Amino acid sequence: MPDIITGVRGTDAIVSTNVMPDIDRKLLMIGAYQYPLSSWLFLSKKKSSPVKSAYAKYEHFEKEPLPHLLQAQAAITASTTLTLTSSNVDNFDALNLGDWVHVEDNGQMGYVSSITGGGGSDKVITRDSGSFSSVVSGGYFRVIGNRNFEYGGRNTAKTVKEVNYYNYLNIFKYNINTSGRFQAGEFYTDGQSHDDLVNERLKEARGEIERYFWFAPSRGYASSGNERTTWGYGVEPRITTNVSPYTGALTEDVLRAHFKKCFRKTGTLGSNHKIHFAGEDQMEDIEKITADKIQLVQTPANTAIFKEMGAEVKSFRMFSGIASFVWNPIFDGKYTKYGFTIDEDTIFLRHMNNDKIGSRKFRMRDTTPSGYDGKETELLFDVGIDLYGEMMSGKLYGA
Repeated sequence: MPDIITGVRGTDAIVSTNVMPDIDRKLLMIGAYQYPLSSWLFLSKKKSSPVKSAYAKYEHFEKEPLPHLLQAQAAITASTTLTLTSSNVDNFDALNLGDWVHVEDNGQMGYVSSITGGGGSDKVITRDSGSFSSVVSGGYFRVIGNRNFEYGGRNTAKTVKEVNYYNYLNIFKYNINTSGRFQAGEFYTDGQSHDDLVNERLKEARGEIERYFWFAPSRGYASSGNERTTWGYGVEPRITTNVSPYTGALTEDVLRAHFKKCFRKTGTLGSNHKIHFAGEDQMEDIEKITADKIQLVQTPANTAIFKEMGAEVKSFRMFSGIASFVWNPIFDGKYTKYGFTIDEDTIFLRHMNNDKIGSRKFRMRDTTPSGYDGKETELLFDVGIDLYGEMMSGKLYGA
């Protein structure tokens, strides 16, 4: 017997399964606002270079000049001479017989008159005239030249050995599989086709690679049978020299001191322009530093022009260079208070050399097996980063 409705037919009398839902056809995809490092390395004109070692290992060498500045690690007693050892000064091995040494804190000068002890463990500095004053722990000695007699013999040669730095590539691989029926079906929203799912996975891969480039804490390889997997470290573990912790809110003095260290050195690579990638809490502190210095000198007659407030800081200019600020939204968790200062000329994308299929820097290809009722797409990145001269970069973080 049919279900008969008497009187007004209202919405409560509707067969619910026969109601067309009002669904927006646009699927909202939520994710990070930007992936600045990977976008810069992949998409800008910054040159990347292929790795040709089958082990996916890439290397470079770095070398610094002979140290010229020594610091006392303990108090040194005053006399007509000062005896330096590997335990009371750093950079002890840099001193050579005859070197003129300026004792900075006392404004005095002497020369390395003798090297004694087993293996040259003691280096005696004789003053040019008179006696030395005592040197406190933390005092500096500066090598400023070499004392030579006319028609003198040869000096002992001293050179600095180069240091090897290496890293490994990491293979990032993603497969997207959909069945034939899935592809044939229709959905209320967009974003459900095979191609849409590929694009979605590609965006997720960019975020994953960005996080890896910054935070991967180790490098190495492992073997299974005749095959090998490799992994390389990211930016954070590479930076060891200019590490600047702070507590509470970031201040201008701390920011200046950090940048001053990062600008102090350069080399055959390097520049006076740094890019400071920062998490949201640190960026907020930087903006507050500027906002606190803004003063309204004169109020205009039409106050309606004040439609915005706050300070958007693009860069920080110092006598030694410019640091440009970039907010990195993938700095979440504890990294919201972190910032990494990178010399733009010293960081590079490395990728595996092309194979018989094509590019290993990035490729997207159909890998659907024969006879498979559906479709499979593979995304592959075989990449890593190379950071030269880490002492030209730095890490600033809220502890």
